[in-house]
Amino acid sequence: LFTDGYLPQINGVATSVEELQDSLTERKHKVYIIAPRFPKYKDKAPNVFRLKSFRLYKNPELRLSYMFPDKIFQKVLKVDFDVIHGFSGGSIPSLGLALAKFKKIPYVFTYNTRLNQYTHYFLGGRVLRPKAVEKIVELYCNVCDYVIAPADYVKEELIKFGVKKPITVIPNGVNTKKFKPADKNYLKNKLGLKKNDKIVIYVGRLAREKSVDFLLKSFAKLKRPNTYFVIVGDGPERSNLEKLAKELKINGKAIFLGATPHHDLAKMYNGADVFPFA
Repeated sequence: LFTDGYLPQINGVATSVEELQDSLTERKHKVYIIAPRFPKYKDKAPNVFRLKSFRLYKNPELRLSYMFPDKIFQKVLKVDFDVIHGFSGGSIPSLGLALAKFKKIPYVFTYNTRLNQYTHYFLGGRVLRPKAVEKIVELYCNVCDYVIAPADYVKEELIKFGVKKPITVIPNGVNTKKFKPADKNYLKNKLGLKKNDKIVIYVGRLAREKSVDFLLKSFAKLKRPNTYFVIVGDGPERSNLEKLAKELKINGKAIFLGATPHHDLAKMYNGADVFPFA
């Protein structure tokens, strides 16, 4: 699994890779992870190769591997892979693609991230435009052997870009062992709310591409006095979203909990009434 997104990062790609790694290992496959090196982070999982990297973006931290082989990559070259699987695009998946071509083995690519929606992270979107990214995605996918999309609309988007290679929709897996029945009133008790109050919950990174501002504006139109919008997570847009909540005069009902430990999340899910998708 060749990926620029992996532990200790907390994002969708890192979670997908970790869950796939665990699932394949349970099925007796031998799984290798090739990911960027993070300063002072030590892996607990076996067969993880960390390549030298530099920080491309600070919040959330995004690291890219240098595009030249180092001593660790020399070890990767010696592994007898059956399949190489890349995620989202970037320097390490591109190394995986090159290695697959060199070894003449299949290269599978999962398009986790709709990259045309993320151009604002690179010099404010002034240099790299969405249309240019779509062309890059088309060219990249068309040299892969197989493409995986996490949802039907992503597959349709890739086809519109001009991707001709086979595309299969495989939704991201969920480790249900992490979600156990809990007290339905846990979240309400934590927030000091009444049992009859209703909670709309959003759990995720607070970034521009997540459209949480749309959720806040929609919630502001909801005319139900005993309903609260709980926002779990953190990110570069948090201060802007808190400011927007004040402007919409819902700051008393829009509750920002910040980053929350994983063991608390399942309890929070069980205490929610509505899950919006932005």
